[in-house]
Amino acid sequence: MTYPAIPAPARRLLGFIGHTEAPRGYDTIYGNNQSKLPKPLTSMTFDEVVAAGPSWTKAYGSSAAGFYQFMRNTLDAPRTLEDIKGEMGLSGRERFDPALQDAMGFHLLERRGYSRFMAGRLSVTAFGLNLAKEWASFPVLRACKGQHRKVERGQSYYAGDGQNHALVTPEAIEALLTEIRPAGASQAEAAPVPAAVAPVEAPQLVQPAGPPAAGFLGRLRSLFGRSQPAAAAVPVASPTKGDPTVYRVQERLRQLNYYRVGRLDGVDSIEFRDAVAAARKDNGLGDGGLDSAFLTGLYSFGQRPVSASRGAMKLPEAIRYRPEVMAPNVTVGATGLAGLFASVAGGAGVFDKAGATVDRFNGYLDTADAWATKGASVAAFVGAHWPWLVGALCAVLVWKAIVGLADGIAKIRAAVF
Repeated sequence: MTYPAIPAPARRLLGFIGHTEAPRGYDTIYGNNQSKLPKPLTSMTFDEVVAAGPSWTKAYGSSAAGFYQFMRNTLDAPRTLEDIKGEMGLSGRERFDPALQDAMGFHLLERRGYSRFMAGRLSVTAFGLNLAKEWASFPVLRACKGQHRKVERGQSYYAGDGQNHALVTPEAIEALLTEIRPAGASQAEAAPVPAAVAPVEAPQLVQPAGPPAAGFLGRLRSLFGRSQPAAAAVPVASPTKGDPTVYRVQERLRQLNYYRVGRLDGVDSIEFRDAVAAARKDNGLGDGGLDSAFLTGLYSFGQRPVSASRGAMKLPEAIRYRPEVMAPNVTVGATGLAGLFASVAGGAGVFDKAGATVDRFNGYLDTADAWATKGASVAAFVGAHWPWLVGALCAVLVWKAIVGLADGIAKIRAAVF
């Protein structure tokens, strides 16, 4: 069957969606459980995929399938696949191959307002919200009412269900949508945009000022002192996650093994800039920072490549080398102790285990920092309102004493009289 041609801007958007939803390609099913299927997804028919959906949901937690993770019933649009079948005039016997999946993906874009967006009748923010409703890994571009609760900019529309989380930054979405739309189609952007939506063209990598930048020890030291100067005027995800754009990029670069020695704190540190520079170089972007090209390409970057010199490095050399090379994808020479790990596929081995241990340790530190922040907030509240709290406690104790005394008098009277 021949499907309608897909415009180049839509193909670019679909490629971004697919690499975010299913980096392993068109045969992917939810949870990367495609190896458990009796035959590849792309060799199944449309009707076979629909029929298998309930069993996949029961076994793996979702029926999401393919490069765009099509679902039998999306959370805000039940009967999604059945509706697509009727709207596209499919017989159900078509192979669920890349061509069909691309056509279905474009159909979903149209249902979510692609043509209106390209014509300037739908704003970036509104179209971004529509995409977030269709693909849960996409974030909303401003605070709004989500499926389950109010969600903030950068969160999944379905945040709160315990399953869905945004996997890309809102800045990346804004940059991509701005680039693919014709320059003259911007009338829909004339409406005022909330101040919370930061411009994407030049993300400000501002390190928060005051106690938050000094870690929780600095916050503890300043609890009962005078009020500190206000932090820099940037939106923050939490007291321990400085700039939200930097924080989300740090998360992604850690997944790709570029950002291994720094903390996930949203701070534009030297380690973070080194990681960005390395990722840009390896992906042909040249010098620069978090520009639109980097943000939109970040989720299609591959794992950090291993240079020939690092790949041939022996274990003692690796230990003495700069900390940045101690990444999971570093392989070692085939001599001595290092040879034990050289044949493990993908460079796995001692560095994989070390990297996983470092990740867990960093996670523990982040968790401890978050709890310390909460404890510091409670202590600060107590320190600021202790007279009222002591008064309330005294009032409760006096009331209990009065009640106890009255009860004792009543018992004595009953026993004597």
